[in-house]
Amino acid sequence: AALEDVHEESVVAAIVLALGLLEDDAATDALIARFEKERAPFLRGYLCLALGLINPPRPALAAEFEHMAREESDVELIRWALIGLGLVGDRARIDALAGDAGQLSGTVRRASVIHGLGLVGDSATVAPLLSIFHDLQQPDYVRTYALQAPGEVVDPRPISPARPLSEYVELNHDVGFLFELYRVL
Repeated sequence: AALEDVHEESVVAAIVLALGLLEDDAATDALIARFEKERAPFLRGYLCLALGLINPPRPALAAEFEHMAREESDVELIRWALIGLGLVGDRARIDALAGDAGQLSGTVRRASVIHGLGLVGDSATVAPLLSIFHDLQQPDYVRTYALQAPGEVVDPRPISPARPLSEYVELNHDVGFLFELYRVL
């Protein structure tokens, strides 16, 4: 109910995050309604995270996260879309993105998707990322992310505060972005 009445972006973000952390499917309809009408990348990112944490049984949500990762131009929103996709556990879509990442339009978008794949990928993601690194036709910027991302995927250290967020994907890397979220609260 508070989500309907509040319009200040930082408060909306805090409410959205709180609803996601509660992991209560009762919030799904309100969050999806907000997600469908929201245009601010900042808030759309929080909505991706919240909906990913709730993980409602809505296949269209994973399709939208993948579409955002492929088409958005805001690098933070691409990252959040991939995190949402990882949290809902759609390995087929993550694998498809990994296979297509080297051909995505836009150098910055391509690098952002590669970075996001490092955050949510698994062992199947490593080979496509390394093939992008070995592709000398790729810009150095993209190749740098393609080298860094597999390191995050295979890092065995259980240091991530995101690790307990999903039973479907290993998030076993340092993700400082979660601390950014708590500053909003």
